[in-house]
Order: sequence, then structure tokens, then C-alpha cells
Amino acid sequence: MSVKGIPQLKARLEAIAPNPDFMRKLALVAVAEQKRLVPRRTGNLGRSIGIERVTATSADTVAHANYALFVERGTKAHTIVPRNRKALRWPAAGSSTLGGRVRSGGSVIFAKRVRHPGTRAQPFMEPGAKRAVDKLGVDVIVKAWNDAA
Repeated sequence: MSVKGIPQLKARLEAIAPNPDFMRKLALVAVAEQKRLVPRRTGNLGRSIGIERVTATSADTVAHANYALFVERGTKAHTIVPRNRKALRWPAAGSSTLGGRVRSGGSVIFAKRVRHPGTRAQPFMEPGAKRAVDKLGVDVIVKAWNDAA
């Protein structure tokens, strides 16, 4: 008894073998989707998204902004205390500022501590990666498998 189709099976397995070109393409699509989903305020967070590393079997995208994780996952309620001064300081509501400084005659608020209510999560990295896989992932592998027969 012999097994039929061994050459075809080998061709199909080679067609879906680990491929750094495919992973780079997937990473580029993931970065584009992540930049499309990122919340915009100044644009800094979106500009910080890029490809970190690509191998034949994986691709890593990263947001380099130091607050990216807080936007992606949100924060719990927490207390803010001054690090380098005796008190926190910020312009009162309605006070105008110029270059980060309160204009003369504007009101300023001081506090030893502030209770921050937390922020809701605004995921963009993980959903962007999932969209990239949906757009490019499985269909390309299935097509490569079927075309190799």
C-alpha cells in the first residue's frame, strides 16, 4: 500500500511555511489599522506607533509614547501628589494661558493632592492587530495552500 499525494502535500506545506515577507506585510497593515483607531488629541500617540521587530513567524508593533498603555487599558482611580514641589499647581477654569503659563490676572489653583477618577480604556493596538489579521491573515494562507496543489 502506498500513500498518494505526498508531492502535493509537500508543495502545500512549503507554500504556507514561515515567511518574513508576509509577516512584514501583516505588520504594516497592523500599524496602519492601529493609527486609524488611535484616539487623537495632539497626534503624538499615533506618530509613536511603528514596527518593532519582524521574524519569519511573528511581527511586533509598538506605541513608543510613555502613556500608550494608559490609553490602551485605561486607569483606575488614583491620587496624584507632587514629586518635586510642595504642591500641585494648575490654571483655574476660565483662566487663559500663554505658553503653559497663566496670564497675569488669571486664577491659579494649588493642592497638596488630587483624587483622579481614572480614565476609560480606548484600545487601539490590539483591535488594530486583529483587524490586520482579519484583512490579510487567514485568506492569504488559504490561498497559498490552495494554489500550491
